[in-house]
Amino acid sequence: MRHSRTLHALLGGCALLLALNLAVTLTNGPAPAAGLIQTAHAQGATNAAQQREQMIAQLKSLSSKVDALNSKLSGALTVRVEGPVETKD
Repeated sequence: MRHSRTLHALLGGCALLLALNLAVTLTNGPAPAAGLIQTAHAQGATNAAQQREQMIAQLKSLSSKVDALNSKLSGALTVRVEGPVETKD
């Protein structure tokens, strides 16, 4: 008997939350994803070939930076240890 009351209370709570979610969705207009798509179209981001060319250029730039870092790290590293640093309290 007690489990039945708990189940009814939980189902009622779920129904209430779903109703609130529906009310918020209906009053706020379209979902945020729709706004993002409209913004992308407004900025001219519909040309996939141009986007890919930009991505490839960025990847090439990143690759050259990684290669430069790799060449520095593959050589001999010099580490200099100094004495302790005094701090002001």
